[in-house]
Amino acid sequence: LIEHYQSASTADLSRLSRFSEAWNSYCSGAHISGRFSEIELLSLDVESKKMTGRMKVHEGLLNQIATMHGGVVAALTELMGRLLLLAIDERPHESVEYNVEIYSPMFQNTIVDFECLCIKQGRALAFTQLVLFNPASCTKTAFGSHTLRANATQAAM
Repeated sequence: LIEHYQSASTADLSRLSRFSEAWNSYCSGAHISGRFSEIELLSLDVESKKMTGRMKVHEGLLNQIATMHGGVVAALTELMGRLLLLAIDERPHESVEYNVEIYSPMFQNTIVDFECLCIKQGRALAFTQLVLFNPASCTKTAFGSHTLRANATQAAM
């Protein structure tokens, strides 16, 4: 990922390095029992504050009625928003609020694309959103919004 940003500044490369480490840690299976090990990062655009990816709905993401659990959408909203902010801001952030809406079920072995955007970023708060799509049917399947607060205390440490 970092090799695509050869003209980036030292600060940008540092943020991208932290992003890359966090991405590998969270999505390799080291966290959340490997539930997100099949997420593929498709693009990361720091200037437009946008990240896209793809994942396959596997058995570990299903609820009792064999569709992707709503908590997975909530976890993706939180995780992808936080990872995107790592790439665009050196300050650590903590969650303040998030909201999830599910429009249609996502069944096992379904491929789901996602787009995560930082829609607004100020001195204290940042707002991200995650949209999940089913590329086979061209439908939006879920939406999540996430508000984060810059944690100035940890940044000073």
